[in-house]
Amino acid sequence: MRPNVSIAIVTGLLAALWPAGGIAQGGSRMSVAGLNDDPKPGPTGKPPYEMAARTEPHKPIFDLQDLSGWRVEGTGVDVQLYRTREQRLWLPYAAKVVYRTAPGAPSPGFVLRPDQPIELPEPWDCLEFWGWGNGNVSAIVEGADGARVEVGMGRTDAQYWFLHHAKVRRPIARPARLVGLRYHDTRADGGATVYVGPGYAFKEQLPALSFAAWPKKLPFPTRPETILPIQKAAGFTNTAVRKGGLFTFTYRGPDCTVAYEYRPTDGGLGDIALLHEGRTTRPMAGGGVSLVIPGGEAGPTNANVRRELVGATLADGVATARWRLTSGAVTANLTLKLRMRAKSLIIDMEAPEAVVGRVSLGAAEGLAAPRLFPVPYLTYGGNDPRILLDSGLFHFSQFDWYRSDASVLYGAASVEGGRAAFNGGAEYIAKTDGKRNPLRERLFLNVSPDVQEALPGIPNPPSVMKAKMADRLWRVKHGEDYAVEVAEARRFAAYGMDKVACRYHEEQWRDGDESFTFREHAAPGRGGDAALAAEVAAIKACGWLVGLYTNFTDFATVNANWSPDRVSRNPDGNYYSSWWRCYAPKPMYAVEAARKYAPIIAKRFGANHSYCDVHTAVSPFSRVDYDARVPGAGMFRRTFECFGRVLYEQKFAYNGPVYSEGNNHWWYAGLVDGNYGQLGSTASWSDPLFVDFDLLHMHPLSTDAGMGEIGMFYRGPLPDLALERFRAVTLAYGHIGYLDYQTFSSTWKELIKTYYLQQPLQRHYVMEPVQSIRYADASGRLMETSEALLSNAYRTGRLEVVYKTGFRVVVNGSSTPWEVDGPGGKVTLPEWGYLASTGDGATVSASAMAPGAGRIEYCVAPGSLFLDSRGGGLVTVGPIGVDGAAAVKRVGKEWWIIPALEAREVRLDIRALGIPAGAKVQAVDESGKPAGAADASISGGILTLRPGARPAFRYTVPVR
Repeated sequence: MRPNVSIAIVTGLLAALWPAGGIAQGGSRMSVAGLNDDPKPGPTGKPPYEMAARTEPHKPIFDLQDLSGWRVEGTGVDVQLYRTREQRLWLPYAAKVVYRTAPGAPSPGFVLRPDQPIELPEPWDCLEFWGWGNGNVSAIVEGADGARVEVGMGRTDAQYWFLHHAKVRRPIARPARLVGLRYHDTRADGGATVYVGPGYAFKEQLPALSFAAWPKKLPFPTRPETILPIQKAAGFTNTAVRKGGLFTFTYRGPDCTVAYEYRPTDGGLGDIALLHEGRTTRPMAGGGVSLVIPGGEAGPTNANVRRELVGATLADGVATARWRLTSGAVTANLTLKLRMRAKSLIIDMEAPEAVVGRVSLGAAEGLAAPRLFPVPYLTYGGNDPRILLDSGLFHFSQFDWYRSDASVLYGAASVEGGRAAFNGGAEYIAKTDGKRNPLRERLFLNVSPDVQEALPGIPNPPSVMKAKMADRLWRVKHGEDYAVEVAEARRFAAYGMDKVACRYHEEQWRDGDESFTFREHAAPGRGGDAALAAEVAAIKACGWLVGLYTNFTDFATVNANWSPDRVSRNPDGNYYSSWWRCYAPKPMYAVEAARKYAPIIAKRFGANHSYCDVHTAVSPFSRVDYDARVPGAGMFRRTFECFGRVLYEQKFAYNGPVYSEGNNHWWYAGLVDGNYGQLGSTASWSDPLFVDFDLLHMHPLSTDAGMGEIGMFYRGPLPDLALERFRAVTLAYGHIGYLDYQTFSSTWKELIKTYYLQQPLQRHYVMEPVQSIRYADASGRLMETSEALLSNAYRTGRLEVVYKTGFRVVVNGSSTPWEVDGPGGKVTLPEWGYLASTGDGATVSASAMAPGAGRIEYCVAPGSLFLDSRGGGLVTVGPIGVDGAAAVKRVGKEWWIIPALEAREVRLDIRALGIPAGAKVQAVDESGKPAGAADASISGGILTLRPGARPAFRYTVPVR
């Protein structure tokens, strides 16, 4: 994965496309002179309030206070140019471009240009201007030789001011002139307006930077073995022996014997062989380091690279090989150290010279029938590694991300005959000073007949928020209207749904498209700080955890804290673009900002939860700061460490859980308390269940929610049984409930159902260790994961997970019903049905078949009951019978009976629930006040309630 680069250079052609006199492109054309008087002026705007204390950092090369020397030239658009006071910065006026796309125009766009090109003052290497509105923008620069160069200035769709910036590294003959600003791909059939502010050309000053002292030791990793996989069998031995030039590392255990042979021949990873059950393969044939040479790289199989073995030794189980690799004038002194731990071969690689461009992992060769498996959640952000299966042995390779000095890790997934690539490598990209970091890597090659022993560990500390989140469901709201949000939370609580953690989105920080991060004051137009604090207090009074939005990954140019020295840089020195209207802040600065703002926000607004967006949505490779002035520049590890600190440290400021966006969250499990549990790029709703990596390594550390929201899970049209599948898969992966279906257009019935089906279960499995994971074939035979992968039985979609607490979850992802054992006997699970129960059978939740009624959903737990007969008439499960759907909850010394908006009849066993024989049922409204008589009676130990066509909000009945 390469960092983004914001400059596009085109020469020669531009002189023809944009001659001095006008436009010469296909499509309709027009050229209009700018006017200082707007015939239809709007209200006078105010400068951005966040920039009140800022002054212009450079002298403008144009300020657009007089448009008599400017014009706008359009292709495929009707366009006009006016001076305006509608949107302003430091000066009284800005330029206003009003345009409408012509029907059928293939590539609409326009150029804003001065009649006389503007001389760019020497020295300069950066161009900037302030813009407002939509479109990609380029600056057109003409060199002294007449060649015209187009410099990409980025894109913004914000209805707010944004600072477009480009650092120009390509040669342009000096002195140079600015010819114009080109907006392209600006389709707006209904019309649009763009505002343009002052522009600048300057030589960037790059002072030395300083940051807060880095901790001597981070709270992660938690063990020196770092990502070493689990080893199940006891009584094994590891040996390392040398015979001549051959080093052999062997694992012998009750489960198998595995050996690696290393014969230092070519200085690459292809020198390693794997021996298992009489077969010899090369797991990384063609792999090794590539030297950066003039014009490119010389790879590990390049015949022009001289590879000299300086020495090889074996001591204390570690083989050390020292190599001198030379290509022309480029030399690397490479040290390889190999050792074995359990079934893993661990390879340390170092070279002090900064001339290594990558370490490629090659491909496994000599295979019999290779197969690759993606691992849900174990992603690099799209270009992902795979598990390789061949001849009964599972392979997985992984660089130790706690130790790597690479810029990027990249995956691979290809099979061709007896050859398979299952991981890609590590790339070292030059920083802004043109230098790479010296090579330092630790590679784990994991092999085992048990796939669970091939998966890397995650040595992060477990979340300390288990007690606060284990019995809560997670909810997500945008929260533009505070009064609506408070009323909604109170309704949830009135329905008995008080175990909720709700996070609100960025609208509480902004009125429009101003900044929404790196700030401590709420949106002024929504009532400011006092209004937001009051909202938080009111929602917390419902028993909820309330999370406010933050992130330290998106930095708006209008923010009061804006500084170019706080922005991440691409290798070419350009600002790293992130979200719309934002650049990416330096991860080192993000740590300092989070430590500043989290305590302020927690104290000022009373938040006891935080949503720290984006950090786990992007891979650590995609936010590397290549600014050579920064410690750890050019290393993805520094980004991982910074983001890990941001997520980990905030929980102590809020004394509450910190959640993030997910997709790339496996790196941060435990450092962050939870995420949208979205599968991201490695799997989708239609892929078979493969829960092992999550349940064994992520689940014990954090409390991820749902499968993300339902739109994240399906990412398109919803299939049949969408909610049923969503709830079943949530339980299969051990996540907490997700109490929101915005994409699904949720109803209160579904929200109530989700809460009462899952909330009573969660404390029995959330962050609890797993005892066994088994998959079933079409006949229902249960088998361990490795056998299920070997036989493809895992694709049937039938799964059983048993936790060490005794809690058991069974999910049927097959279209064929599956009869399983339940606490009270046989239970038939339909497609995407599930059965979840404690070991003692006191708590049982299911989506299952009921004789004579069809599919039903229910949960019977101490103090909480729910049953939905799904149109099957009156159905009874344990102490509750319902025609329709209803929840029953113990609250103090009474039971609340909550019709899920459609209960026609509710029956309760009064002896099982401790209801007095003479108890009266009281109808109440949402506020808890009496709401008339209830149609209820008690006979034969059964309380029967008939809510009727218009049920009360809820009903109450006392408990003995």
